[in-house]
Amino acid sequence: MHEIDDQALREFVQRNLSPQDAKDCRVYCDTEIKDAGTPVRIGLREVSMPFRGVRVFVDLMPNANWGHRVAYLLASQDLTHCVRYDEQFPPFSGDVPDHWQTVPLTA
Repeated sequence: MHEIDDQALREFVQRNLSPQDAKDCRVYCDTEIKDAGTPVRIGLREVSMPFRGVRVFVDLMPNANWGHRVAYLLASQDLTHCVRYDEQFPPFSGDVPDHWQTVPLTA
């Protein structure tokens, strides 16, 4: 992961999910650091990145088909700020693109 510590990212995700959601989810991080103001895809729409940082995708129902509960966490590069979006669609379909890295919630 570029410039972001894996353990710190795990802790960030756990801080921003309920214990129930964290129990049975799959987490991916877009390894491309985005500058503030950069358009990023969140579900079926685009929003501006609120600060320099990364996009984290949380599949809250990993065994469901297309169109189900997911969350996007826009994380500042130092992981001190988060903007959460609850959506219904992932940022990709099929194979996970190379710039998305799986984030295990246990070390």
